[in-house]
Amino acid sequence: ATAKTQTRVSARYVRVPPNRTRLLINHIPKCGGTTFKDLFKFPKKHRKDARPRVAPPDVVTITREFGSSRENDRMTHYVVASLRDPCSYYVSLFGYGMKGAGRYQKQLTVIQPDLFRSGDPSDMRAFHRFLTLSAGCMTMRVWESLPTMDVDCWVRTGQFYSDLRVCLAKFVAQGGQLVTGWDAYLRQLDVEHRKGKNSSPHLPCS
Repeated sequence: ATAKTQTRVSARYVRVPPNRTRLLINHIPKCGGTTFKDLFKFPKKHRKDARPRVAPPDVVTITREFGSSRENDRMTHYVVASLRDPCSYYVSLFGYGMKGAGRYQKQLTVIQPDLFRSGDPSDMRAFHRFLTLSAGCMTMRVWESLPTMDVDCWVRTGQFYSDLRVCLAKFVAQGGQLVTGWDAYLRQLDVEHRKGKNSSPHLPCS
């Protein structure tokens, strides 16, 4: 069949083929990329009988961090991307820097060598300086990852598993295939997440 579906994205219509069987995850920095990798990719250290719980690895592509996807990717893949609440984003990025991690921490240290010296994510004076230096950082990273904003479905990190279930259900509905039991598995992870299991410590936004 040559018929194509029409999907509303970013206030414009983009024609995409039906029955896309490949899934592309756009890895926007600090927006759940590690969780996506844990769900869809299998480290070599896993035992030989490890099996996928959501999707076969050959069905899923995850862009590299600071990579990007564009309109033409939607011609062959169902594209999913995630976004984070700005407050949570900057708190997380600051805490990551206080651990001495990430290339952004190295960039800011060149400008202000003592910015992360305390190593304390609750250092409010350092956090205020960090915010002044980081104005527009999140916006820039999103546009670098999605220069044309062509996405089929969005995942909010605050509702990660429930939003991902919705996106994957839509992927299946338009022709994709996932592992049997994927929905129940994500429901289980969602329950554990809401109970606070496997969560990383973060300062509150207020």
